[in-house]
Amino acid sequence: MSCPVTTNSRLSRSSTDTGAGPGGLTRLQNQAIYAKDKDSPNRGFYMSKKLLAALALCTGLLLLFSIPVFAHHGGSSLYDMGKSTTVKATVTDFVWANPHCEISFDGVDEAGKPKHWTIEAHPPNIMVTHGWTRKSLKPGDAVSITFHPGQNGGAWGKMIKVNWPDGKELVQD
Repeated sequence: MSCPVTTNSRLSRSSTDTGAGPGGLTRLQNQAIYAKDKDSPNRGFYMSKKLLAALALCTGLLLLFSIPVFAHHGGSSLYDMGKSTTVKATVTDFVWANPHCEISFDGVDEAGKPKHWTIEAHPPNIMVTHGWTRKSLKPGDAVSITFHPGQNGGAWGKMIKVNWPDGKELVQD
């Protein structure tokens, strides 16, 4: 004798409820695990630990790469920005390259002694906006150069402007 089978829609399970999904767990098993994790007192601990480690790594990398930038752009620690010096100069070299263009020249210092200076200017992409080209200066050019001298009388500086005998002037800023 067979028993009649009655189906109650509230009690029946669909195939997605009982069938194994990704990872070999059923949807009901996944829900049960998630429900336990949701109420766990350590629920956010592992995520915050990973987040903290990632933030520490990013901060460390930022500091690592920013220190050379600050060291390179010493500005007032390298140059006497409150003083400017003008020298009648003979250009010995003009370097058109990143991170800064450089002008090397011979001239006479304030004491009347011959001196060789190397001064820095902006990078080429900024010099172009002020009318400069890689051929603006050539070795042997006689010019007048105004610059902020190096601290403690050093033979370096930061360029302000260059004047040619014909009146042409190229400035940095």
